[in-house]
Order: sequence, then structure tokens, then C-alpha cells
Amino acid sequence: VLEMVLYQEQDGKLRVLDYAFRTQTPSEKNYYTHAGQLEFLALKWAVTEKFRNYLFDATSFTVYADNNPLKYCRQPGCPQWASVAGRTGRF
Repeated sequence: VLEMVLYQEQDGKLRVLDYAFRTQTPSEKNYYTHAGQLEFLALKWAVTEKFRNYLFDATSFTVYADNNPLKYCRQPGCPQWASVAGRTGRF
């Protein structure tokens, strides 16, 4: 299951605007969770589809992730980056 939450800062606090979730397609169930592929997929889906109307006119937004592989693979020296980059590059 892919899950995302959209927050907005109001009066110095983060407030929930929307929740989103969906199940994976059969081919998505083959993605490697340890390489961050599902997290990239969830991020792509949330930004380009589910929360698009909220983010369309935004000049910027911040992504918070609690997933260590996703944070780790932001670094160019990540050993899994080569295997992740091919699929996530298409996202």
C-alpha cells in the first residue's frame, strides 16, 4: 500500500489537508523496498497525481520522509543508486 499525507503550515503548526493511499499494481509489487523504489513511486504518485491540484501553483514545497533508504539514496555515492536510478529516472 502506498500512503501519503499532505500537510500545510498554519500558525506555526503542521495541519493535515488530505490523506491518500492506494494499493500497488501487480508489477509494482516486484519493486525492492530496501532500495527506496516504493518510496520514489509513492512520492511520484502523490506529487503528480493525487495532490497535483494542491501543489500546482505552489512556488515550493518540502517533502518529509521517514524512510532511511530514501534519505540515503539522495546521496550520489549510494551503492543502490545505479539500480534505483533507472526506474526512478522514468518516474
